Amino acid sequence: MSESNKTVLRIEMENLLRDARFSALMLLQNPAFTAVAVLSLALGIGANTTIFSVVNAILLRPLAFEHPDRLVMIYETSREKDRESRDPRLSTAIEWRGKTRSFERMELAVPYGESATLSGSGAAEQVSLQFLSRDCFSLLGSKPILAGPSRPKKSSTMRAGIF
Repeated sequence: MSESNKTVLRIEMENLLRDARFSALMLLQNPAFTAVAVLSLALGIGANTTIFSVVNAILLRPLAFEHPDRLVMIYETSREKDRESRDPRLSTAIEWRGKTRSFERMELAVPYGESATLSGSGAAEQVSLQFLSRDCFSLLGSKPILAGPSRPKKSSTMRAGIF
């Protein structure tokens, strides 16, 4: 490093230290402004961390299912009610399952719109109820936490249970 570069670097470091001392002095002389500045930084950093955590969990990480690229959701559409979509009825899902040639497997998962209190070894908590067909968990490549494994099927009709 040449002598002129060392001189420039020394002058810049002196300016940086002088600015830092002046900033610290101003923050100590104005505690209200300091509190607002620190609070603003804390809120900004917290909001940024929260947004990144949500985006990372939802968009960046792969879904916790086997072959998520092969999962689809099918809805019924009402012709009378401005093409309003809804979850299919059990009888409709059974019919679709028997006639489908486009899908390898079809299972049914419909929200109940009700909740229940789940208690056990920890604190009780409210959970949403969901209606699932028998092999829904095996389709997703997971196992239910509370219910045992489903029994072997005796027929090709869609049987349902609450897990």
